[in-house]
Amino acid sequence: MAIKHKILVADDEEDLAELICDILKDGGFIPITAYDGEEALKKVYSECPDLLLLDVELPKIDGFTICKKIREDILFNNLPIIMLTVRSSDKDIITGWEKGADDYIVKPFKPKLLLARITAILNRSLAKIDANPLTRLPGNAVIIRILDEKLKQKKKFAVLYIDLNNFKAFNDYYGYLQGDKVIQNTARIILDALKEKGTPADFLGHIGGDDFIAITSFKKVKDVCEAIIKNFDKMIPELYDEQDRRRGYIEIENRQGEKEKFPLMGIVIGVVTNVNKNFSHIGELCKVGTELKRYAKQKGKSCYIIDRRKK
Repeated sequence: MAIKHKILVADDEEDLAELICDILKDGGFIPITAYDGEEALKKVYSECPDLLLLDVELPKIDGFTICKKIREDILFNNLPIIMLTVRSSDKDIITGWEKGADDYIVKPFKPKLLLARITAILNRSLAKIDANPLTRLPGNAVIIRILDEKLKQKKKFAVLYIDLNNFKAFNDYYGYLQGDKVIQNTARIILDALKEKGTPADFLGHIGGDDFIAITSFKKVKDVCEAIIKNFDKMIPELYDEQDRRRGYIEIENRQGEKEKFPLMGIVIGVVTNVNKNFSHIGELCKVGTELKRYAKQKGKSCYIIDRRKK
């Protein structure tokens, strides 16, 4: 079954927005609407669309400013943006490109052309960044390349192998839409921690599911880990129903037909560094990270473990 991509339509002309939504539905997309700039920005974060159709002349915040803000955000700076506007001067089109738009379409437009350009940009965007479709973070190919570069540079660094406790049980119990929200919120928490406590050169990739890899400096790693855990543990209870949150667990029937209790989710981090030992290739580094993460998961709560062994 093909993935249905979500398209956010930001336009203050409601009749036109509805017409665009009808065109998108006919093209197999899921349309979402916003009628001013503030609402558009909020829905970028709350709905995590796959592409933004953005009018320039929006109330409250104009399209050029929205485009610039999105490009400055690590989590959404790869979000494809198409400017869809009546402003057709060379100056406006150039400004759109400069602010980070992927395409610029002048109204009125031909529906088939609009759908073709949306499809082309979506395909090109995901192929270019090897992005995870849920978080739009770099995927395995980019992660491997970055780790390989770090090893060759021979500079000191720390790699965080991040995983969630009891995510599968939550996903089975509450459904994949709530599970997706957990993954997206987790990505945002990690990014915020890297931004606030780490360095400008830090990196975050999404391996898949509830597995992430982050890279920061060894000097910053404790502060980053503690910020991730603090904010995750604060966020996660809000995604449970009040009854489950109050008792501190959910109950799921296992394959034997027996009820099994699963505590509220926690986040675990295994930290590998090259401070005390050198790694000759990525496989060695990944093996240590996987072992540390597995050990951390056994503690049953949010925690981080830094490998300080010399061999």
